[in-house]
Amino acid sequence: MLELAFFVIVLIVGLLFFISYIKNDNKNQEKQKQELYELRVKNELEREKSKDEENPFFNVIKLETLISWKEDGLWGEKTQKIPDKAAVYRVFVNKFAEIHFGSIRTINGKTFCPNKNISQPDINSLQENFVEQSKFDKDHVVLYIGCTSHLNERLNQLAGMALGESAHTGGKNLWTIQNYQDYLYVAWQFVSAERDVYEEKEKAILIYKQEHDGSSPIANN
Repeated sequence: MLELAFFVIVLIVGLLFFISYIKNDNKNQEKQKQELYELRVKNELEREKSKDEENPFFNVIKLETLISWKEDGLWGEKTQKIPDKAAVYRVFVNKFAEIHFGSIRTINGKTFCPNKNISQPDINSLQENFVEQSKFDKDHVVLYIGCTSHLNERLNQLAGMALGESAHTGGKNLWTIQNYQDYLYVAWQFVSAERDVYEEKEKAILIYKQEHDGSSPIANN
């Protein structure tokens, strides 16, 4: 009887170790996927920068980087090569990242968008829409398409929203992503003076809807 009990205990302990190993292995795989994705984004950025040596500005950047520049008081120094021009921009995530939605929040505990009445969205609907829309995408899932007449200023506002500043309120659903600073990227395309930036944005959203069975990006709703 004692031998049977000992065998059962050993079996349970072994099973617990195996489950722990599987969980850690899955976490390591997710981490490797994220690192490979960030490397791919970085390579895309370098290719874009090399296309025009006279304009070596970013056209893809991680939100976490923008936040750190603003938080550390380095915005003017770090963004001097990002022209304050009209642009259409997209906020996107890696399709294979583990994205979870929750209450809108800042990264420092301050009130989100103070002095403005910001309602909390339906988290379950956001999660379902994200999963559904990501089926149409290969690598990147675009969450928001916006436009601005002053790109540098808008990027500053986006970083400020994460830090509790009352700035640009478009795309509020972006801030429901838990640990969004780890997952969100911003990409942009400049719009020439002879074209209307708002019309270009609407064209971009229309193209997105055509490619996603009539749905808009989840943060454009």
